[in-house]
Amino acid sequence: MKRPLATRCVETTRGQVDIADGGPIRANYCSTCGGISAAVWEAWPTDPRDYLRSMRDAESRGHEIVGVWHSHTHTDAYPSPTDVRQAVDPAWWYVIVSLKYGEPVLRAYEIRDGAITEVPVEVS
Repeated sequence: MKRPLATRCVETTRGQVDIADGGPIRANYCSTCGGISAAVWEAWPTDPRDYLRSMRDAESRGHEIVGVWHSHTHTDAYPSPTDVRQAVDPAWWYVIVSLKYGEPVLRAYEIRDGAITEVPVEVS
């Protein structure tokens, strides 16, 4: 199935490097939980077994999951009430790419006890 909005997001950000805490981030696990979709109803709720499989796979390779990302195709790059409700780990960064304005807009947040705090991210 073709997903033009997801494809556009990937293509327009290809080759960019996201910087956090002065160095490039490693985004090894970005689509293992069913988040490849142009429609929210195709992605939420995800099967918790996918999440568990991702955690086990990361641990078996000596990696740690430090955040997740997804896109908002028609809204701003800000956590929705669903994003806040389903925030799994308060130590994670939640990265959102918005396609609302044509060009992708990327923002990152910490979500702790329902409180949303933006985290500075440099894309170069």
